[in-house]
Amino acid sequence: MVKAQIHAGGRGKGGGVKIAKNLDEAIHWADKILGMRLITHQTGPEGKIVQRLLIEETLPIERELYLGIVVDRATARPVFMRRLRAAWRLKRWRPRSQGHHQRNH
Repeated sequence: MVKAQIHAGGRGKGGGVKIAKNLDEAIHWADKILGMRLITHQTGPEGKIVQRLLIEETLPIERELYLGIVVDRATARPVFMRRLRAAWRLKRWRPRSQGHHQRNH
């Protein structure tokens, strides 16, 4: 797996995360991603130039969990959030999908 290392979310949707099946594909994607202007919902339209990559082995995932700590602006207290499905969906959490989330103050 070849991942752009920039300080912004949405790298996968912006084209900054690619799965390579072998070394040749990893080199191909590294050449494409390194130096590209990656535009995501968090970078704004100017984007960010990719100057670093993370290259790691892809492994089968048996179970994916996500735990995050955020500040509840209404109460000014930390909130622990746990998700039992894909982690990237937590960023767009809605109370109506609470069956898959747990929130604890």
